Amino acid sequence: MKQGKHAVSKLITIIILLLAVMTGGCSSFGFFSSEGDEETVLQPVMNGQGSETKPEPTGDLDSVRVSLIDYDCYRLEDLSFAFVIARVHVTAGKPTNIPLSHFRTSEGILLNEVSGYVNELEKKSYYLGRQNVWFSLVSSKEEYDANIFIPVKDTARESISLLCDFGSNEEMKFELKENVISDSQPLYYETNDVITDGRTYQMKVSSARDMSGERFYEVAEDGTQVPYTIPSYERVFAMQVEAVSLWGDTIVVESAEFIPYGTTESIRAMPANIRSTKLSNMIAHPISDRETGYLFFETYGFAEDEISFTGTLNLKLQDSDTWITVNVNLE
Repeated sequence: MKQGKHAVSKLITIIILLLAVMTGGCSSFGFFSSEGDEETVLQPVMNGQGSETKPEPTGDLDSVRVSLIDYDCYRLEDLSFAFVIARVHVTAGKPTNIPLSHFRTSEGILLNEVSGYVNELEKKSYYLGRQNVWFSLVSSKEEYDANIFIPVKDTARESISLLCDFGSNEEMKFELKENVISDSQPLYYETNDVITDGRTYQMKVSSARDMSGERFYEVAEDGTQVPYTIPSYERVFAMQVEAVSLWGDTIVVESAEFIPYGTTESIRAMPANIRSTKLSNMIAHPISDRETGYLFFETYGFAEDEISFTGTLNLKLQDSDTWITVNVNLE
């Protein structure tokens, strides 16, 4: 009898765990908390659906509730400012498209006017996308969590507040000497991280392969194709990139370069008109849904030489002033 009760108890536990896996944590943009609700920030995963229909701008905001769950305060010595990444819970009862112009800090910063701070971060290869930051509250769900970026101009401040100008939302207060992070590592992109601007796209660099000996061809301006010959003293390798346009915006990887670990050699990705007979070249290819493509690199080396897939990959997106840096280890 006891064994029967024990078996039933185990079965119920398994069912509960399965339900938790299937239903827990999912929200728009393919983001979720990988460790449950105790995580300070939501960790991103690739959106498996591809492009979604973007909700219309939210008109009546009186019923929208935004509340603070938790936050981290970043204090990095090489920055001219501090900043908070806050996890907030949004309850709307409908899909939302709300700009962050509705949020103002006690220092007078509107959260939709933070590009100067973001640029300073990205010049040092610090990326808010690594911490799943959103720059507008856009979601097809009626209730969700989001991470928002709150700059702090005065690094000597001990606290800061965030005001919301709609509904009956309470002022959010942040003690800047609590939950302090002084390490920049959480802001670096690495292999298999979801790369995102928090607005329009997601990307992931997940694998690499030797393409030496494979056939390539060159496409001329008139569309004709001619064989592209790889000299015997050169090697070709490819890095796989998954990309998703979240709301149907056109995403284009304009160029890319790879710097192998321990060298200063910069290897430029082969241009869009050099193509493989097996794999698609992602350079200059417009993406408006979900696609997987490859970056091809041609470098000096003989057949017996090993190719290193560890180093720094830099990506340049169309209409972006800065490069995205990813520390890759694809060995």
